[in-house]
Amino acid sequence: MLSNWLKYISLILILAIISGCVVQSARNPSTESSDNSSTLGNGSTVATCTANPSYSTVYAATSGGFSISSDSGTSFLNKTTANGLAANTVYSVLLNGGTMYVSTAGGLSITTDGGATYSNRTTSQGLGNNAVLSATSALGKLFAATLGGLSISSDGGNTYSNKTTANGLGNNWVASSFHDGTKLFVATNGGGVCISTDNGSSFSCRTTANGLASNNVSWLIKNCGKLYIGTTDNGISVSSDDGQTFTNRNTTNGLAHNFVQRIIASSNVVLISTSNGLSISNDYASTFSNRTTANGLGGATVNDAKF
Repeated sequence: MLSNWLKYISLILILAIISGCVVQSARNPSTESSDNSSTLGNGSTVATCTANPSYSTVYAATSGGFSISSDSGTSFLNKTTANGLAANTVYSVLLNGGTMYVSTAGGLSITTDGGATYSNRTTSQGLGNNAVLSATSALGKLFAATLGGLSISSDGGNTYSNKTTANGLGNNWVASSFHDGTKLFVATNGGGVCISTDNGSSFSCRTTANGLASNNVSWLIKNCGKLYIGTTDNGISVSSDDGQTFTNRNTTNGLAHNFVQRIIASSNVVLISTSNGLSISNDYASTFSNRTTANGLGGATVNDAKF
């Protein structure tokens, strides 16, 4: 179960060009607190749309290392443990100015020289677990989602204070987090969605008892006042009041599959990556048009999508 679930959360490309939009990072803290920012990869991103976009650097988090391209994705130079990376299984990357935080199965790798060298953070520095699934930043804090809790750093990722069920989290398996500038939303596997209004000091959790589709939450993002929550076994939940109430959507409502890998949203358009295709909605995830291998997708399982 663990190995299969972790396999699904690996990001393939951190920078992409689709519909004239340059996606600059998997998480860019300059817009992380903006409710209107495009959200993809691990959450908030900044997407700069230009008539003739140009870019050169592409980052790819893979199961065999952290791959970097300096020629717009034509070729890649792969970084592994031989180059100082904490582990070769890379789940995601957070770009924060000149610093990159690379989430791996062996800890959080930090590089300030474009991926040439790395400084690694593990449980020795306070991480809840060495398996770091994703990271986000807001208000001067770094939030690392681990298999042992949500680890919070106030010094750029050097040291951490780990939050667990003892602090109110629903489960210590944290899949992702999202900060809208006021509230911190945390996706847990088995404990629902936990919300903090004090930057992670305490949490109040929402579960199936509150109308959530499932307590096994794989992903969450917030865009245009709507909180989109993906689960591993019952589709998605959408909340317009920060998790007080939910509207649920699953295969009975047209979703491609009930195992949701990722969600990206911008205004009314929502892309939902599932284990059996890509679900596209133009009405805030009310209805869906599905795309599968029959439409040319390379595989049934869609790990991530961007626009």
